[in-house]
Amino acid sequence: MDPCPTAVKHPLDDERVIFLSFDPCHILKNVRSQFLEREFTDGTGVISGTLVQKLYEHQKRMTLKLGTNLTRKHVPVQP
Repeated sequence: MDPCPTAVKHPLDDERVIFLSFDPCHILKNVRSQFLEREFTDGTGVISGTLVQKLYEHQKRMTLKLGTNLTRKHVPVQP
């Protein structure tokens, strides 16, 4: 048995697996970076980081914001 597994069986459903994350902050940062750098598909459509960019541009001069901690460093520079 692996002393530090990254996935375990779901306790209530043997057909499902629970993936463990030991460093969620870095995983979220990596997911965000990948999300902004390329497009993904979920089988029904394209998932793109352009919505994050549009949200930043829309609210950058607003006082009350939907993405409260979204700053320029979170959004790649557009050519």
